[in-house]
Amino acid sequence: MAYRSAQHETTIHTPAKLIFGRELRLPVDLATGRPPQEVTDPISNYAQMLQERLSTAHRLVHNSMRTAGNNMKTRYDWHSREVNYNVGDHVWLHNPLRKRELSPKLQSPWEGPYEILQVMSDVTYKICRGPQKQSRVVHADRLWRYYGPGLFSWGGRESKDRELEVNEEE
Repeated sequence: MAYRSAQHETTIHTPAKLIFGRELRLPVDLATGRPPQEVTDPISNYAQMLQERLSTAHRLVHNSMRTAGNNMKTRYDWHSREVNYNVGDHVWLHNPLRKRELSPKLQSPWEGPYEILQVMSDVTYKICRGPQKQSRVVHADRLWRYYGPGLFSWGGRESKDRELEVNEEE
């Protein structure tokens, strides 16, 4: 009863209002009385009034859920990055799987370099580590551009200088 009578952030209504067309009568209502907006309807108009209240509530909830979904998408997109790799580009693969009998502190979660064999979609790529190795399909979130041995794009000033040099050479 507590869940059904609590207002939800996304829908801005209580589940009881969406199901029954009215708020639940709680034990506290015996002491305080009915809410002022709740009016008793004649029995003949009850079905029509209920249908109108439910359709109004559902329309409001639909709009609230659309707004909440857009807000969630905006928050997600704020931290996302758009990457575009081409066939033949070299990338690091993030693979947090640990190797046995080695300290996790000494293991790097990045493997590579891998070569992009095929662009499957905007966010999936087929990669391969060597000519005899089996290819894998991975999401772009697990990839990071490879600039050469010992050069990393997430490092300090030296890596930014090298990144500029590599882009100028291309």
